[in-house]
Amino acid sequence: MSSIFNNPQDSTKPPTFNSSQSATPPSTFNSPEDVILAKTFNSSQDATLPSNSISLQDSTLLSTSNRTEGGTLPSTSDSSQGAALPKTSNRPHGAMLTSTLNVSQETEARGVNSRTEKIVFGGTGSDPGMFGDNRAVAVSADNEVFVTDKYNKRVQVFNINGVFLRLFLTFLQAKDEQKIHPYDVSIDGEGHLWVVGRITCAYDDPVHVVQYSRGGLPLTNFGVLESTWSPGVGMAVDVRNDKIIVILNEEILMFQPNGSFYRSIGKGRHQFVYVTPDNRGRILVTDYSSSKVQVFDYSGHWLSGVGGYGRGDGELIRPRGVCIDSSGHVIVANAGNRRVDMFTSRGEFVRTVVDMENPWGIAVGQGGQLVVTNVDDNTVTIFPPTLTFLH
Repeated sequence: MSSIFNNPQDSTKPPTFNSSQSATPPSTFNSPEDVILAKTFNSSQDATLPSNSISLQDSTLLSTSNRTEGGTLPSTSDSSQGAALPKTSNRPHGAMLTSTLNVSQETEARGVNSRTEKIVFGGTGSDPGMFGDNRAVAVSADNEVFVTDKYNKRVQVFNINGVFLRLFLTFLQAKDEQKIHPYDVSIDGEGHLWVVGRITCAYDDPVHVVQYSRGGLPLTNFGVLESTWSPGVGMAVDVRNDKIIVILNEEILMFQPNGSFYRSIGKGRHQFVYVTPDNRGRILVTDYSSSKVQVFDYSGHWLSGVGGYGRGDGELIRPRGVCIDSSGHVIVANAGNRRVDMFTSRGEFVRTVVDMENPWGIAVGQGGQLVVTNVDDNTVTIFPPTLTFLH
């Protein structure tokens, strides 16, 4: 199959943009509660973590009886009922809720040996550490785990042992009350977070990409398209080529970090779900419709399809997340087969890494830990390298 667009000028579908860069957040809070909850950051710097961290044991923080607004959390990915959403409209932009829980004590309290046993945390809800559709995850260079929390409009951060560290609300820009529902998250070479999402969850709602500091401050944003039909959206940062990759159902869009449109590739009869670049300059996307991982070169030429519908070794059913480990292996969330599988960079099946129910978003930690989300029960599972043998 040849590429759809072989250079940036070939695209007949350039998107429109509404970029807002490095807006400064308000210096004052709107209520006494906001002073307790968070601290804002200077947008000219990469935000540092607040020194006045707040314990999750503070009952005033966990109470949501006076902080509810319209809408409920779904109990599963397809439900419309569940826990009430916390009110967030009056909090400062870029605000974080942080924890001072002792990491070693918390891990020991769970009775889990993080070196030899898997760690499972989360659940459906709106309190810190709980989720409303946690479909994506990314792990930073210092092994912090970033999990999207779609219906709560936030990203939550944990250490590699699953202990809650902080969260931030996914504001579209610093001086704006609008927040996006985050669908996917990625990390660039400077440690900044990139999140793709929509203001509403309508399939034809405009798609936005927002860059955040490590502290959750919106730094810049751009619109992908004013309107396009796509049940889900995904993204990845291609650090090697300095590009932002966004997938919209059957199309792969590539952007410069400033939001300038670069190229569209792969448009056709696909249903793309997740995307990752590899260390060979290729783009890999999971294709729900064909139960394959489709592989494209950077010019948009289709190279191969990995997998195919079936239950045997090397076969996939409804693949979800995809990532690359430090050895270049392709790791795929084989959701329909209830397992996570490994392939070589050439697409040859190596082995099943772990068996688990409904794996969605996946990422590999710096020490070989495998982090997997499950949107059915809104949990996150961290498998140690002693179980996965990942590098």
